[in-house]
Amino acid sequence: MILDLEAGDGGLRYGVLDSSLWHKRGDTGPSLAEQMIMKGCKWRPSDRSKGSRVSGKNEIHRRLQTDEFTDEPRLVFFNSCIETISQLPAIPLDKKNPEDVDTNSEDHLYDALRYGIMSRPRFSIWDYDPQSGPINKMPVADATFGY
Repeated sequence: MILDLEAGDGGLRYGVLDSSLWHKRGDTGPSLAEQMIMKGCKWRPSDRSKGSRVSGKNEIHRRLQTDEFTDEPRLVFFNSCIETISQLPAIPLDKKNPEDVDTNSEDHLYDALRYGIMSRPRFSIWDYDPQSGPINKMPVADATFGY
């Protein structure tokens, strides 16, 4: 089903999957992630290292701001992202660590957004010259979106 949905995309290079899907948890044979990869899915594991949740939250906040050089948004949600638009502003902070969100709340869409954002390098207007291409030698497909 995932491959069917991705078939018409053309430009999809990879997706980010919760790293827990690489864990075996007593199973024998390939993990769930490995099984999907063997079928052709292009998954990368999410970063769940120490501090990654707080770093991800900070990066979401940074990308929700307007870029100071272009006055353009760094992150855009289409009106079809109904659940994300509904849930993102309502996620409560963790009572013990206000730098993080409450993981007991509904945070799956937030985590998916955080995984995707953190899998991509930061983009700045200073990293791209429209005439000569990316300064940092990373292939940039779109100067506006930075990937």
